[in-house]
Amino acid sequence: MPELAAAVFRPLPGAARDGGVEGRLRAAFAEPALDLVVRQAVLEQQHSSHLDREAVHVEGDAGSAGGGDDVMLIYGRWPTWAPQGKSVAYQGCNQSGNQCGLWVMDADGSNARPLTNVPGDAMPAWSPDGARLAFASADRGGGWDVYVLEVATGNIATLASSAAIDAHPVWSPDGKQVAILSNRSGAWAIYTVDVATGRTRHVLTLPGILPDWYEASLAWGR
Repeated sequence: MPELAAAVFRPLPGAARDGGVEGRLRAAFAEPALDLVVRQAVLEQQHSSHLDREAVHVEGDAGSAGGGDDVMLIYGRWPTWAPQGKSVAYQGCNQSGNQCGLWVMDADGSNARPLTNVPGDAMPAWSPDGARLAFASADRGGGWDVYVLEVATGNIATLASSAAIDAHPVWSPDGKQVAILSNRSGAWAIYTVDVATGRTRHVLTLPGILPDWYEASLAWGR
């Protein structure tokens, strides 16, 4: 991986609405150039007469019988498609509200099965080859840290840990690095972690404030 040459932060159209942070972070490498997008996201909740919980939806096909209506697959949050598009990982529980942690289901919402059994496991992110999931958890090391799960074996290793918050992992397109959002330096910033060596590098301190770090998200462009 080329050494980081420069990093700049520039707003996207509509950036910083309601005081949030939204912009594109270009990490300029000699070869190739990579983009990280920082978004402040707000998720709508699915309400019922008995409880409030979030639902995983997929967009319907406009040409289908449903007329393009969204389809509710299952209750959960942080849904993320596997690279091959055949399954979805998410934070959820079983139908009785127990065995909470990270789950995976088929693309049509069937065959939901647990990957972890720690309720605080959240923010799953598939590796480009679909073999691993990076995720953040508040219930494993006493604070928000980032881990990597080997999907086939269930083995979990710590990727990033500090006395502050490390969260929102996202893989580089080549699968060699994971970017995270952290306030380990006292201010919210983007870091990259080399998956093979664990080396952590500060990329950019975010300008302004981050009203709700939990609802932020990162995306690494191709």
